[in-house]
Amino acid sequence: MALLDKDALGRAGERRAALHYLVRGWRIVGRNVREHGAEIDLIARRGRVIAFVEVKTRRESDAGEPWESLREGQRRRIMRAAEGWLAAHASDLGDDDEIRFDVVSITKTRWRFRVERFEGAFTSDAEPGRPWRR
Repeated sequence: MALLDKDALGRAGERRAALHYLVRGWRIVGRNVREHGAEIDLIARRGRVIAFVEVKTRRESDAGEPWESLREGQRRRIMRAAEGWLAAHASDLGDDDEIRFDVVSITKTRWRFRVERFEGAFTSDAEPGRPWRR
């Protein structure tokens, strides 16, 4: 199998993350959504829960875990984009909808993708440097 370039690897990781949500009963309501100058990789919905999903993909040979590359500035941009999406879709939302920010960490091994999902990985009031909850 040929090596994927960085962009192709990222797209493959996003497709795998979407599949991960779909097989667990989620609907994908947005992919690569741009709002307020920022991008949200996936927006998924299941029942009253809306998850704004950042997908981080790396090769197995790369150093560190994929999610470690998500920095504070990027979290702020994702939250700003989510606010824009929520404002644009306010008529589709209920008062009891739960909003959360997930991170999906994808590691491409030689033969497969390893997927780890961090539900509610960060919030608007996350302690800087310690946003991860499993």
